[in-house]
Amino acid sequence: MKKSSKVILIIVLILIVMAIGVGGYFVGLKIKESNEKINELENKIANTEQKEQNNNLVQNKIEENTTNNGSSKKNSEISGLYRMYKNFGNDNILSYCLFLYKNGEFKYEHSTYAAQGEIGTYEVSGNTITLNVKYLTGSDIGLTKTNQTIKLTINEDGSISDKNNFFTISEFQDLDEKYKDYDFGNIIMKKESKSEEDIFLKECPSIQDIIDNAAAQNAIN
Repeated sequence: MKKSSKVILIIVLILIVMAIGVGGYFVGLKIKESNEKINELENKIANTEQKEQNNNLVQNKIEENTTNNGSSKKNSEISGLYRMYKNFGNDNILSYCLFLYKNGEFKYEHSTYAAQGEIGTYEVSGNTITLNVKYLTGSDIGLTKTNQTIKLTINEDGSISDKNNFFTISEFQDLDEKYKDYDFGNIIMKKESKSEEDIFLKECPSIQDIIDNAAAQNAIN
């Protein structure tokens, strides 16, 4: 073989080796890029699965709380006028009147011979209504500042129960024997009709008016 042919062959071999090397380099880059994309995709999948697990845990917790506490009603669902009236005879009258406003305020009055009650704001959690009492009311315009709570219960039929024992049997005079065992610790107030609510709102001042009138007369203690 001629010397020139050998040189050409060597050059060709060198070029082939270089081509293989360059090709291998680019193939290696492609494999590296593919591996990086695979790792990135695996991380995204793992993050998505973790988020789903977290969401499931949160949802399960919500469902657990709902099961334990019952679903809370909105103010608009329970707002309105609730009353209980009982005539024991011989001028012995027991009266409860609760108005829950849609804006979260309430007016509560319970009376035998003289009216007494509370005004403030309320919260609903499950089947429990918490009255946050700001002022105590009486039979006159005066108000007494306070900071107390009253718990009420929403019954399945939509009525509201009060088990706070505001009154006892001893407060009634000449009570008939058949009422001697009356349970004053389980007062059930039933919701009145829309027309009765409208009459109440028309005849009774708002919570703010009650406070303003008392303040104007320096009757807040």
